[in-house]
Amino acid sequence: MRVGIITHNVFPGDGQGRVTYEIAKYAKSQGAEVVLIADKVSSDLTDLGIEWIRIRGLDKVTNLLKGIHFAISATLLVKREKLNFDVLLCNGAVYYAKHDINVAHFVHGAWLKSKYYPFRRVTSLYSLYQRCFTSLNAFLERRVFGNARWVVGISGNVSGELASIGIEKTRIVGIGNGVDTTEFSPGPADREALGLPIDVPLALFAGDIRTSRKNLDSVLTALTESPSLHLAVVGSTAGSPFPKRVEELGLQNRVRFLGYRRDLPVIMRASDFFVFPSRYETSGLVVFEAMASGLPVVTARTTGASELVSKESGYVLADPDDTNGIAKVLRLLSEDEKRRRRLGDGALRVAQRNTWQHMTARYWKLFVAVAGSRTNAD
Repeated sequence: MRVGIITHNVFPGDGQGRVTYEIAKYAKSQGAEVVLIADKVSSDLTDLGIEWIRIRGLDKVTNLLKGIHFAISATLLVKREKLNFDVLLCNGAVYYAKHDINVAHFVHGAWLKSKYYPFRRVTSLYSLYQRCFTSLNAFLERRVFGNARWVVGISGNVSGELASIGIEKTRIVGIGNGVDTTEFSPGPADREALGLPIDVPLALFAGDIRTSRKNLDSVLTALTESPSLHLAVVGSTAGSPFPKRVEELGLQNRVRFLGYRRDLPVIMRASDFFVFPSRYETSGLVVFEAMASGLPVVTARTTGASELVSKESGYVLADPDDTNGIAKVLRLLSEDEKRRRRLGDGALRVAQRNTWQHMTARYWKLFVAVAGSRTNAD
């Protein structure tokens, strides 16, 4: 089987890139000939014999222009080189011609309609750009998804959003993401070495904190109601409004901004529970990773990975902006170590049923069906 994959990045450390990395590696292990058409690819994949055709991303331009340039380049490349595949998989609006499978990691049309979308009113050049970015991508994705035989929703939320923008339900396949339970696992960690407070309950938040979409603002507000709880925040603070917000709330002594970190598995092992009530999250790999680390999870229905969280493994809020609800749960978890241990054990069991191996096997089954249907049609 010859499998083509078109996407921007294929490497661990990038959300979409990690999913594609695992798919490519698994397909190769099953004997497929894998060709990656991408800008950046992890070297260990090419070491395995996976072919990489590079489309260099533009420098010093907006992400909007980068995306359009990449998609046009990929479309022209496949046509010019007459590349043929038994299965062609794309991630979102990266290819403008017919293909077999498109994996929807984000649905811009749904984000644009969300009541949490922050750029509905244009008040600056930045908000104008963001509105244009989302609107154009919403336009493009409808057409790109229409060009795919199958569209994969990476969570129940995404599958519902795909249907809401007009994708036929008969073409939607639900395949959730996964986690490496070797990389992320429970165990001891030295808080002091990480610059974290010892002998206190410690919650963890991880994600992009340049905007309010991940909802750190509600977590900080709720934290004021839990005086014994400390919070570690992983995510680059460049351009973030939240360090200032911490000062305004008088939380400087209880909130640690750790910046972007590559040692997230260690930081998770050093934490007591994970809080991530994102206002819009198609999946949320960090939720999978926290559960694999044996951490109870506090999240919201607006986070795709919340479908994994039950009363045996954490708490799911109906409204991500329910700061009173968040505060109540934070107090419960900060004051009850036995509860944390019980929910953490439940979270670990869930993660063990949702590994990368489980995910990639489902993609491979889809690949086999797609390739088989093409052979039968021929």
